[in-house]
Amino acid sequence: MTPEEINAFLDLPLTGAIATLRADGSPHVVPVWYRWDGAVITVWADATSPWVKRVRDQPRVAFTVFEHGIPSRAVYIRGTATVVQGPLKEFEAAIRPVTARYVAAEKLEETLREYDGGNDKAVVTITPEFLRGVVNG
Repeated sequence: MTPEEINAFLDLPLTGAIATLRADGSPHVVPVWYRWDGAVITVWADATSPWVKRVRDQPRVAFTVFEHGIPSRAVYIRGTATVVQGPLKEFEAAIRPVTARYVAAEKLEETLREYDGGNDKAVVTITPEFLRGVVNG
């Protein structure tokens, strides 16, 4: 895939998968909503999510987005992740555009309120060190 095709593909509202490393070195993969801005992947979760703790402890991650069917496209990313955390309102500028990719506009405010729950949120930014797009089949 060309860089333009990768950008267009990552702009689709597909689910991503982030792979983190457990303490014993084994991988763990979690499906996530994401946003690609042409340079970094942004995802968010509750700050207490186990995968977020793993990213803090070991910031090397892999991230994949793929579609089903033939032909199928996929983008593979390996990189370094950073984590910031705090109340949803503090990070709404990062959280809102991710959520808006997956939730109908008329439901966005209600969805953000439901996700808030008063718990700290973690915004995870993945900076790619490797990025490759492929078409299979």
